[in-house]
Amino acid sequence: PKPPPPKPAAAAMGKFACSTSPTGAQIWVDGKNTGRLTPVTLGNPLSLPVGKRKVVFKLNGKSTKPQVVVIDAENLTKLINVKVE
Repeated sequence: PKPPPPKPAAAAMGKFACSTSPTGAQIWVDGKNTGRLTPVTLGNPLSLPVGKRKVVFKLNGKSTKPQVVVIDAENLTKLINVKVE
């Protein structure tokens, strides 16, 4: 009998932590709301697919300019004290 076909590898994931000034901003990644609010701590990071991700923070009707972060499976990526104004 033939061996079963290999399972497709799951997309590699990396960790992302961030904070904003003021805190409590929604975190949008690649145009989707993550459901998390800032700050996201190193101890409880967001899990995001590896590669370039566009991050926007939204608070009180204001949003930041999109910031491109590169998520890496080996490292924790951080955006700290992003101003939402």
